[in-house]
Amino acid sequence: MEKKEPQTAIRADRDEWAELLGVSPTPATLAKVGINETTWTAIRRGRAPLVPVSAYRAARFHRYGDLSELAGGEWRGFAVCDGALTVPGVKRPIPAGELRAWWATLAELHALRFQVVQLQRDVERADAALEAAEQRAAYYRRQLVTESRLALMLAGA
Repeated sequence: MEKKEPQTAIRADRDEWAELLGVSPTPATLAKVGINETTWTAIRRGRAPLVPVSAYRAARFHRYGDLSELAGGEWRGFAVCDGALTVPGVKRPIPAGELRAWWATLAELHALRFQVVQLQRDVERADAALEAAEQRAAYYRRQLVTESRLALMLAGA
């Protein structure tokens, strides 16, 4: 059974590309999605030139902001809109600064969890040392009481 080669180019549909990029996109927009002006002219005239799939995906991302177009199916539902990330299940878009803050908070959380584990170990060691000290104190208290009674018995004899 032959392995099917991945599709690297597709025929460009004039109406679809006009919807994605507008009727007259700027050269910067064309460069952003990876299409030169000659290819755009051919698309606009309806010649249906071959366009790289990556350019098509970049154009769809440019229009809709859907991250699954660029990053794959795991990102379905995630979108970038007005410089903020829209996440499924979250009511409002998350701006870049807030994402950075979340990342810093997450790093801090991992560090604090590590410290908690270390402190729990330290508390367990201190509890064990306290238990041993209390046992030694009880032993010496019993010894002192015993020796005091012996001294009283010897003094009275």
